[in-house]
Amino acid sequence: MIRWRPHDPGLFALRAAVRASLVTTFAFFLGEVVLDNANIALFAAFGVLALLVFADFGGPPAARIAAFGGLALTGAVLITLGTLVSDHLWLGAITMAVVGFVVLFAGVINGYLAAGSMSALLTFILPCMVPAGSDAIPDRLAGWGIACGLAIPAALLLWPARPRDELRAAVATACRALADLVAQPGPERMRVAGETCHVMHERFTATPYRPTGPTGSAGALAAMIDDLDWLAGRASRPSTAEPLLEPMPSEQRLRRTTAAVLRASADELEGIPAPEPDEAGLRHDRTAVMRELLERVRRPENRDDDDRLWFAMSSAWDVRVYSYAAVRAATLARVASPGPAPGTGPRWSRFARRQSVATAATTRLAAAHATVRSVWFRNSVRGAAGLAIAVFIAQAATLQHAFWVVLGTLSVLRSSALNTSSTIMQAFAGSFIGIVIGGALLAAIGDDEALLWAVLPIAVVIAAYAPRAISFAAGQASFTVAVLVLFNLIELSGWEVGLVRIEDVSIGFGISLVVGVLFWPRGAAALLRRTLGAAFVQAADYSVAAFARLFDDGPSAPVEALGDAAVTADHRLDAAFRQRLAERSGPDLPIQAISQLVAIAVRIRHTADALQFLSDHIEGAPRPPGPAAALTRKAQAEGEWYRAFGTAFAEGRALPARRDGSDDPASRAATLAAMRAAIEDDDPRAAVAAVTTVWGSLHLDRLRIHEPIVLDAVAALERPGDQASARGR
Repeated sequence: MIRWRPHDPGLFALRAAVRASLVTTFAFFLGEVVLDNANIALFAAFGVLALLVFADFGGPPAARIAAFGGLALTGAVLITLGTLVSDHLWLGAITMAVVGFVVLFAGVINGYLAAGSMSALLTFILPCMVPAGSDAIPDRLAGWGIACGLAIPAALLLWPARPRDELRAAVATACRALADLVAQPGPERMRVAGETCHVMHERFTATPYRPTGPTGSAGALAAMIDDLDWLAGRASRPSTAEPLLEPMPSEQRLRRTTAAVLRASADELEGIPAPEPDEAGLRHDRTAVMRELLERVRRPENRDDDDRLWFAMSSAWDVRVYSYAAVRAATLARVASPGPAPGTGPRWSRFARRQSVATAATTRLAAAHATVRSVWFRNSVRGAAGLAIAVFIAQAATLQHAFWVVLGTLSVLRSSALNTSSTIMQAFAGSFIGIVIGGALLAAIGDDEALLWAVLPIAVVIAAYAPRAISFAAGQASFTVAVLVLFNLIELSGWEVGLVRIEDVSIGFGISLVVGVLFWPRGAAALLRRTLGAAFVQAADYSVAAFARLFDDGPSAPVEALGDAAVTADHRLDAAFRQRLAERSGPDLPIQAISQLVAIAVRIRHTADALQFLSDHIEGAPRPPGPAAALTRKAQAEGEWYRAFGTAFAEGRALPARRDGSDDPASRAATLAAMRAAIEDDDPRAAVAAVTTVWGSLHLDRLRIHEPIVLDAVAALERPGDQASARGR
């Protein structure tokens, strides 16, 4: 239950704990001794804890300053609001519900809001649960001001080094391995790329839960993982035969340019200055590939040989796909970069421009999660309900330290009833151990105030260090000891305040358990199944429409609307997937199977995105009529299979039958016949459209190849051990 061996590589957690201890003790001393004001002392001490213990802002200094500044302003508003409603039972509970939901749900916008949510809630809970009139607001804000004035500079200047971002480093390594593979394919480079991408996924699944929408550095990094995974799937296909044709010079140039873009993206992720992607050079090389390809396929020895013709088309298609994926990865790397924002002008203006790009996606992302189908929405409702009930009960019962009831509720409420009950057991055990240790300590100290002051920084160090480096239960125990010392410095009350704390937090634990049972008790396991099925359905609809536009030259607006719906479904899927990873309680969760399903759902959408790009470049050009109609029907059948799969998977019904994933010789022959007719035509646009049609058929073949992988992943997912959680609703 309590892990006694600390896990703190680099001693970053210990340094942060010592920093929090020094600042907390000094802030409390200013309020309690220098200013002789218990109200200021209380809010100064808890304010420092909120800023240095409960919040953890990473990233570049400019982003951290902005995050701390936003939290400082938010805290001032919430302290004022909490004080105004502290004497009103119903108003306090209702306000807590609104504040709780807004603060928790806002975390979906970006990682900084999520990382600061606990701190922001603390700045409302404390004033709300310590009744006072409006005349107490100046003192409380003064305490908060002292906390901000001391804690924020300390966080930025005192031992400012942060732990190495293992996920970012793994993504950069994968970028370089894929760059090597794209530049010069080979079995050894294929193996290395596969291994680095596997490590990247392991780091991703081990990363603490963070929202990953496209609204900041964390979101860009997560999107980049999806894109690199997609690129790895394209570039790591082993060849079973010798190449029929030598690479064209333009293909080799495009490979080298693409590899350079990927390496620059890796540098960008590691904070190394990197040049802008050479998009003009990439466009030039892509155009050269198309020109040389048309010259190659017009030669009789290639035109009249189905295998050579198909190989030429596939080879050119591969390198162009890699180049587009690399440009998107470079764009995301610039947003995810820990260094200064790209562009010209002062650093602050470049940072502001990058944040404005992130802010532009906020409304769309919030709308995507404003539904009970979103795990983020459910968690926000659950948290708001639990906090509101805790405020109401604590105020109605006029408990001595009602603050602990609400904090107890907040500390153990999780996304499922099972996880909540497990956390309660750890929290209760930790609190009990803390009371025993703290009671013995206070009995030994007696009324020696000087000794209490000497013990306070040590108690705060352990309280700040234990939850990060030891365990949640150890954190509860050490935090209880620190609270006993802190409150005895405000007013000597001995170990009895510990009994009050355990009584109050026990009420909070009970409220959390009831709320966990009443509000979506099964957590993310059931929701992940439904959101995954919905993502497949939306991606299938989008891909069918994108194929139809490519093959029939239809309008783009309806396809774009389906694309937006697919993106929304992917956002919900990402949140549910992350939450499911956070809920895992043992080795039985088949992470690889779930990750495969999530990745393929995203790949289908990316395929449709690529089709849209192809359609934009041949809009209005005549399509080869025979193959276009046949490929449209084939795309509809493919979309219907994935749509049926998504619906059946979400509802727990029988999945569609496994189909033969091999190539369709008749379809390929018809497509190549139309290709030959088009390249002999004098209309260059018709030839380009014919080439693009062949590339569309290659995308279609890739979707067919994924079908057995999807079915095998579901079979692994539903083996005994996780079957119940996968099917639960």
